Amino acid sequence: MSDMVYRKIAAKIRALRDFKNITQTELAKKLGFKSGTSVGYWESAKKKPSPETLAAMADLFDIPRNYFFKEFANNAEEYGTAQIKEGLTEEDVLYLDAMADLVREIKGRKNATKGDV
Repeated sequence: MSDMVYRKIAAKIRALRDFKNITQTELAKKLGFKSGTSVGYWESAKKKPSPETLAAMADLFDIPRNYFFKEFANNAEEYGTAQIKEGLTEEDVLYLDAMADLVREIKGRKNATKGDV
């Protein structure tokens, strides 16, 4: 996989962790690691989490396992967010895209649940 894919995964891990308001150490321990160092490496894309770790993380956060590999458009004009992204670093844009993807996922699940009632 390309570095961009791993950087997107890194941004998604950080966004999930921030959304759940847990520290790197807390996430690491929930996944069976001794310290938050591994999570820090994953979030900075210095190291790649194993597929098993990503699956465990998806289960922990109660999200679909394919969440980490969903591709989303990087074309700001497509989402009408060119002005929002102007002046941000690439890392900031990846983080915002990951948060937006997470919000879309949560909204989709809520809408699906409403249909079950």
